[in-house]
Amino acid sequence: MSDNAPARLGPRLLRAAPVIIVVAVVTLIMEQLGWLDSFETAGIDAVLLMRQPREMRHVSVVALTQAEYEAEYAGRRVLVHQDLERLIDAVARGGAAIVGIDLDTSAPQFANMRQRAGWPPIVWAAGVTTAAGTYMPGPVVGGAVRETDNIGVDLLPIDPDGVVRRYQRDLPVNGGMRGTFPWAVVQAFCRTQRGDCPPKVARGGDSLDARLIDFTGTRNAPAPISFHEAMALSSLPENAPDENKPLAGRIVLIGAIVGPSCDILRTPMGQKPGVFVMAEAIESELAGGGIQNISPYLAFIIDVAVGILIVVIQFYFAPRVAVLLSILAIPVLSLAGSYLAFASFARWFNFVPMIVAVLIHELYDQGKAYRDLRQAYDKLSAQR
Repeated sequence: MSDNAPARLGPRLLRAAPVIIVVAVVTLIMEQLGWLDSFETAGIDAVLLMRQPREMRHVSVVALTQAEYEAEYAGRRVLVHQDLERLIDAVARGGAAIVGIDLDTSAPQFANMRQRAGWPPIVWAAGVTTAAGTYMPGPVVGGAVRETDNIGVDLLPIDPDGVVRRYQRDLPVNGGMRGTFPWAVVQAFCRTQRGDCPPKVARGGDSLDARLIDFTGTRNAPAPISFHEAMALSSLPENAPDENKPLAGRIVLIGAIVGPSCDILRTPMGQKPGVFVMAEAIESELAGGGIQNISPYLAFIIDVAVGILIVVIQFYFAPRVAVLLSILAIPVLSLAGSYLAFASFARWFNFVPMIVAVLIHELYDQGKAYRDLRQAYDKLSAQR
């Protein structure tokens, strides 16, 4: 312990306690009111951009390329049902465990699709309209959905700055709750591939909370499997072993990356077609459930613990060393607190106010103690 420590640790903590409690409460209120969102999103974006890219472990995207669109589909607003039927049949031959259709299939023509019994479970994305704060999903496949299939609401929340960073598991719709497209795909996958489904994802819960998409780190969308490449899988025999099926056990999303059916979304990683953002949300779920909020009470406790640690550093080290360690602790404890509270480094700013406020209080407290000692010394010297 430093010889300059003016008091025992207990009284030191008691003097700092009001600052620690007030800052923790104010930070909690600011977080709940969304006042820290701009700092939070900046931290999220910075962390995602600094990360090394990684491959998608579970999802493959099949999409029409620019060359295919210009050569074969230019002039069509949507694929005809025969095209989609052949495409699903091909990826099924390729071993797909789940097929997600992120295309507009509301047209009556899609009711004429011949949906084969050998197809894997299919999740259809339903467009939505809103009325009086309630989402109303539109029709899919012309209303002809198999009992083994599911429907997911095709909607991602957009932040005030126009960037998509989050997704939800469920949305309130007319008549109750309905899963979003990413969550419906994950649920279908977990029912068929239980070994690859994280326990906390299988349990569900917190369905209305907006979860941060844990982007894989690619600035641009990776090249999809083209329609031509996917159609080539139809030549595989139905009884081919899994090792000969390039899509064995994978989730296959079929969507658009060009043409009128393509929706381009702004993300922290740049502009991406909507089908790739959906794929990122699905990967986030299967990696453990995305970056989500924890109990505000646990965040409060971690914030208080960070404040106490700063006091302890100031107490056990000489002033110059303590100040240096406290300054170094700002990034270290902010990132550590963010990871402990949110399982992500992105929310580091939530813990900066506590570190800075307690450090200022401790410097003021030490300055006051040394000033008092100096005055006592001067008074004693004058009496001599």
